[in-house]
Amino acid sequence: NNGSYQLKPQDYSYESENNDFSVSYPQLSGLASNQDKVNTAVKTAGMKTVTSLGTGAKKEKLKVKTSGEATYEGKEFLSVGFNEYVKQNPKAKKVHTLRTVNINLKTGAAASFSDLIKENDAFYAALAKAAKAQFSSKNDAKATAAFLKSNLDKGSMYFTDSKVGFALRGSDDGKLLRVTLGFDEVKPF
Repeated sequence: NNGSYQLKPQDYSYESENNDFSVSYPQLSGLASNQDKVNTAVKTAGMKTVTSLGTGAKKEKLKVKTSGEATYEGKEFLSVGFNEYVKQNPKAKKVHTLRTVNINLKTGAAASFSDLIKENDAFYAALAKAAKAQFSSKNDAKATAAFLKSNLDKGSMYFTDSKVGFALRGSDDGKLLRVTLGFDEVKPF
């Protein structure tokens, strides 16, 4: 971002009838065109879980905390990551997930995983190589192309100034497992 737009956090909270929701997501100002489309896409992504659960009365206390921030602010592209913690009831484990939205600022449209990555065996081999280097020893068995292909959460790809990050679903302990590829490593895909 060369100063052509600014990002400010927007907060939403709701606490009633066993719902405890807290969501923070960035909103743009100063974008010459498509600002409303971009802001709507970011807000929709940030509120996704709360919207799907609804604010109706729950039998047990349900807690959702979502915190969103821009991981990449380019002139033509914006990547926003949402760390989300959900606790389905007071006795349940807190589950951490990562959701993202990647937006073409020229069109205001969110880009899907398949818009940005060409999946093939070489992509999963590169991801497995990175996972072997990045995962702790307790997750070595998960650093295979087959595991990554079946567990990659395609709704969690995010960009930074130098890397592309990916998260995996189905962690046994409720913790988030992620792997990153440098731009040079991901460029062929």
